[in-house]
Amino acid sequence: RGSQGTAAEAAEAARRLGALRLWVSALARGVPRAVDGGMLARGLAELEVEMDAWEEADLPGEQQWAGMLQRAGISESIGSPYLSEAANRLVMCTSTMPARHGYPCSLWLLFHTLLAHASPEHAPQTLEAILRYVDVFFSCAECVAHFRSLALHLSPPSAAAPAASAASAASAGGG
Repeated sequence: RGSQGTAAEAAEAARRLGALRLWVSALARGVPRAVDGGMLARGLAELEVEMDAWEEADLPGEQQWAGMLQRAGISESIGSPYLSEAANRLVMCTSTMPARHGYPCSLWLLFHTLLAHASPEHAPQTLEAILRYVDVFFSCAECVAHFRSLALHLSPPSAAAPAASAASAASAGGG
């Protein structure tokens, strides 16, 4: 079990890191620039460079991540009056099943905004980044499956199907 556990842990770490890299790249390409004159987009581009240089096998820890954000100038962007005011207005999504909803509505709005404003050549990459982000970082398996099924209906098969078949293969293998 030792080597299989280590191999499985390494594969999971690589999956998480890959999802984070795709997400940062999608954000760097797609965040609106008009509100802050492109300050956040420039910071995200710097963060993308930091992520590309990250040589560890897993996600950065809290302190390393904070350092990356600071070096990229994103920690200053987060403290900007515009973003602070927006953060105060964010609320959690609600539904008839509140135990299954804990992500702010602004996250869904961000997903929609990134896709709606993606260029035709970047739309499949952006969708894949969102799908992998949801697969890796959402804690509700039922929510992930539901989101993926919606994405399959709205996307070209090439963008959503490979990750779905990989997820099916992983779960069929006994994980």
